[in-house]
Amino acid sequence: MLIYLLKSTACLAILFVFYKLFLEEQNMHKFKRFYLLTAIALSFAIPLVTFITYIQVPITMYQTPLEYLPIGNTQVIVESTNYWPYIIWSIYGLGVLIFSIKFIKNSTNLFNKIKQNPKQRLQNHTNVLLSEKTTPHTFLSYIFLNKEAYQHKKIPKEVLLHEITHAKQKHSLDVLLIELLQVLFWFNPLIYFIKHAIKLNHEFLADQAVLNQGADTINYRKILLAFSSNATEPHMANSINYSSIKKRFTVMKKRTSKRSVVLRSLLLIPLAALLFYSFSNQKTEEVLVDTQASHTNKNVGKGASEKMMQEYINYIQNYQNAKKKVINMPDYNRVVAIYDLMTEQQRATVTDHKTILKFPSIDLKNTTKKAPTQSEFNSWKNKENFAIWIDNKHVPNSELNKYSASDIVHFNNSFVYKNARSAKFPQEHQVNLFTKQGFANTYIKADVNKYNSILQNYNSELNVFKNNNAISNDDLDIKNVQLKKLYAEFSKEEIEKYNILFPESIPVKNSEQLGLVIKEEKQDPLETYKKEYNTYVTLTKQEPHYIHRSEAEKKKIDDLFTLLGSLYFSLSKEDRAKVKTANPPILPYVILIRNGKTEYKKNSELTAEDKKLLPPPPPPPPAANASLKHNSKEMKKAWTDWTKDATEYAAAVKAYSKGEKITKEELTKLYDKTMKTLDIYNAVAKKEKIESNIVPPPPPPLPASNNKQDSKELAKARATFKKDANAYGTAVSEYRKQGKGTKEELNKLYKKTMKSYEKCSALIKKEKGAAPLPPPPPPAPPIKD
Repeated sequence: MLIYLLKSTACLAILFVFYKLFLEEQNMHKFKRFYLLTAIALSFAIPLVTFITYIQVPITMYQTPLEYLPIGNTQVIVESTNYWPYIIWSIYGLGVLIFSIKFIKNSTNLFNKIKQNPKQRLQNHTNVLLSEKTTPHTFLSYIFLNKEAYQHKKIPKEVLLHEITHAKQKHSLDVLLIELLQVLFWFNPLIYFIKHAIKLNHEFLADQAVLNQGADTINYRKILLAFSSNATEPHMANSINYSSIKKRFTVMKKRTSKRSVVLRSLLLIPLAALLFYSFSNQKTEEVLVDTQASHTNKNVGKGASEKMMQEYINYIQNYQNAKKKVINMPDYNRVVAIYDLMTEQQRATVTDHKTILKFPSIDLKNTTKKAPTQSEFNSWKNKENFAIWIDNKHVPNSELNKYSASDIVHFNNSFVYKNARSAKFPQEHQVNLFTKQGFANTYIKADVNKYNSILQNYNSELNVFKNNNAISNDDLDIKNVQLKKLYAEFSKEEIEKYNILFPESIPVKNSEQLGLVIKEEKQDPLETYKKEYNTYVTLTKQEPHYIHRSEAEKKKIDDLFTLLGSLYFSLSKEDRAKVKTANPPILPYVILIRNGKTEYKKNSELTAEDKKLLPPPPPPPPAANASLKHNSKEMKKAWTDWTKDATEYAAAVKAYSKGEKITKEELTKLYDKTMKTLDIYNAVAKKEKIESNIVPPPPPPLPASNNKQDSKELAKARATFKKDANAYGTAVSEYRKQGKGTKEELNKLYKKTMKSYEKCSALIKKEKGAAPLPPPPPPAPPIKD
């Protein structure tokens, strides 16, 4: 508290000094009012701001229990009582009391004046007419005036306008705020200086309003001198005061340019930055990092397995379809862990459990104790009305005779409806009582006990996993995620106090560890790849085929295929030329996505409808441009961009054909990107009068057509397009194989084909429900010079 007060006072002092030096005598009074109020707010807020710096700290792996000093050897040191805090708080409380009384007294006097004297209600304010002689002053929307002087019009209109401005601009609210702060921080001298500055600025604002109405400056000064007085006025009211006259006259003469206003305002930016840097709090927090990175489970980052995905989907569907929504906690926790394991792509294919399972988070360790009263404790001895549990164990009511009310630190009393009562527990109340030890085990150590229970099962399963031939284990992956999530919630103090151990990571197994390659010896990368490749080929050739095997066997083959990919890319360019790349285990089957479901079929068994679900073959590689070195930089860049995108698209099509994880939507995006760079290349080629010889790739596959829905006009257009496309295809084939025809003839046929294609496409758009066309043919192939 002391440090906060010192920082707050220092902030306020700096902001007030800035005001006195650069702002007070400037004619920018509205900004000054905002500045003074903001300065108060900032001075209280800045010391509360905390900037946190996170540093990564390796997780401490405790292998032995922490050592504690024997209780018998501990010396108890009795410290003498420090009375200073009591004295200081007593003085502070006395000050608050005195200033509170003063504030209430001043407020009461003003409200009594309003209540007890005649009033004249006008549009924006109310005149309170007093019988005693008084200097005109304002509080809220009430202006206090001498009755006789007002009725005989002895008060100049400039003075009235001055007070009306106080009422209109609600200056009393600022004064009330500072008066309340003065009650709480009566010991801070800066509050008094700020109060004086705020009230003086109110006078500047009122003077400015009078002069803006056309009042003569010299005459107005004379009026101020005549009406100013050193007599005391109410503390919470605004009035004309003699002590501020000289400074007000100085400020009336002052003219502040817009440039000066802007420059002085800009100075506040570095000032605010300096205050935040100097008086805010700096905090460093440690982020625990798993140092077992070298032993990280291979499944991390890979996502959930197919079996996990199916378990998640089934659970969500069963819950949504169930008439009675019941959440089984072990199953719920597994579902949450599986979702945490999923990749972003996998999450996009399922429903987020948080949108379906509205399960409140329960923070047991921060449960507030609720001790029973003696009368409550005595009432629980009635076995007709209450069933009793002590520390989660059911006991007869007579067991309470062994305890006193003070032995129970917490209790839960649940009312049981008639339809929920049983023969064993027919009572209408079930009460669970907790002793000090029981409360610690059930609530304070709830998360620790849960963590240790999961960890014990995890370690047992992990030992089995290390000694068997399995390459992965879904249950281990799920428990690993659950443990790490719970561990992250523990504080450093809890980890040390309860000796909480971080879970051992799941080891990675390759084919050698599985017994696929028995001899364990140091080999160069090329030899290692060859061995793993031969093992992979042997596995994939064994019956049954990959698609008919169990999930565990599929996982084993998938992991080996992934391992081969990693090994291949670790080889040098020369070594890659000496080996074969592994084909996906799904071959010779292909994956068909039909109505959102996955099917497997051999290439030889594909029907015409099946083939329409497959992507077209990848486009031919871009032809080398022999004269590229003579082209402009723009042309070279366009050629390079096209080559890059076309190659990427070709690789994606190839991957899709092999059944690897890539969707038709992703293919379409890559195709659009490729065609965009082709358009750029053709535009540059046309600009530089260079003949383009690029063959664009075919687009991804489209749905099958249904000619039964076509009109006669559309059916005719389809037939024309098919005829033109076949003629063009034949001409291209003859050109490539036999050298027949010229490029000009091919281009002419291509334009004719595209014209009929565009006409057909326009009719399809016009006729809703008509099936789309197959992809258009590519332009003529490159001409070899």
